Amino acid sequence: MYLLQQDFNVVCYEGEHSVYLVLAVGCMLVYCFGIPSFVLMVLWRNRKHLWNVDSAKNMKIDYQYGGLYKQYEPKYWYFEVVRCCCLLVGRW
Repeated sequence: MYLLQQDFNVVCYEGEHSVYLVLAVGCMLVYCFGIPSFVLMVLWRNRKHLWNVDSAKNMKIDYQYGGLYKQYEPKYWYFEVVRCCCLLVGRW
């Protein structure tokens, strides 16, 4: 039987503790996989407008998401997601 170190009246992996454990794991998954996936999806959907100054959506995309792709060459529009994933696993 495991007890919570800060409060020995709380049994780990049972009752309220298990609810918070599931919530914490869910939040970690959203942070580690959900955010990079969302960024990749947004950039993928708008990749035709990223550097196309003739496009009507270019200024809007540049204003909203320019920080995610402007520092890279056009053929590496996705590299911010790669960098983010490398930072998450500690390999950057």
